Amino acid sequence: MTKQQPSSLDKFKRSKRVTYIDAGALSRPQKITGASRAFAGIIVAAAVVVGGGCAYVAMDKLVLSGMRADAQVQEIIGQNLETKLPRLKNIVSTSNEETRSYLKSEGATLVDVPASKQDEQQMDVFAVGPNSSAEHTADALSQGMSKLRNDEFVKLTYGTWRLDVEQKTGYTVRIRYADYGTGGMESAMSRAMESQKLTSKDVSESGEDESGNTYKTGTVRIGPRSYTWRVSVLPLKDMYKVKGLPEDACFVGLRYTRN
Repeated sequence: MTKQQPSSLDKFKRSKRVTYIDAGALSRPQKITGASRAFAGIIVAAAVVVGGGCAYVAMDKLVLSGMRADAQVQEIIGQNLETKLPRLKNIVSTSNEETRSYLKSEGATLVDVPASKQDEQQMDVFAVGPNSSAEHTADALSQGMSKLRNDEFVKLTYGTWRLDVEQKTGYTVRIRYADYGTGGMESAMSRAMESQKLTSKDVSESGEDESGNTYKTGTVRIGPRSYTWRVSVLPLKDMYKVKGLPEDACFVGLRYTRN
């Protein structure tokens, strides 16, 4: 049988000779030439500029843009414009065509709410506000109101309202809007009732419902028919998840239902 030759590893283990790598190159002084120094300077300067630019963009996006939006919210609300709401008493039991005609005669520019059905039995319209346009209003509504930034939301909703009519099973007309006035929910409730010429004598029930709305309701007679009205108020921030809305802003609903 042929004797197996020792492997190279075995030879290495039995060898007492140690080979060292020449480290002279590592101990030599490291000098940067003039050209290399200039190039390195350019790289460092570029990094500072790029880094500073990125930091500014990030700060502008996260901080400054939010501050500008908050400032614009206060500027818009500072206009102190009165929201001119339609009198629902003048709308009840009219056709949709007559309702649109009445709203326009009151000075409203209407935009059909996207994704809502418009026919003889139902309609859903949004009045263009003083800080918006028909095109901007339609675009903002198509995005979804809760997805808007606070300044865009206030531009859309300040001084305006949304009205819808349902005539499939009876008759219901409803107005919803944001109240940016002072005084919180109690004051918003008073302003809503005053807009419809409703008084405490017309109230048959009040309280808070299961959704957290503070409400008042009652019954009125308009022509030969009887209608149940309801006014409900909720903090605006509880209705729309938009950051930076005024703390005392309210969401208000007005409704007339034919009995």
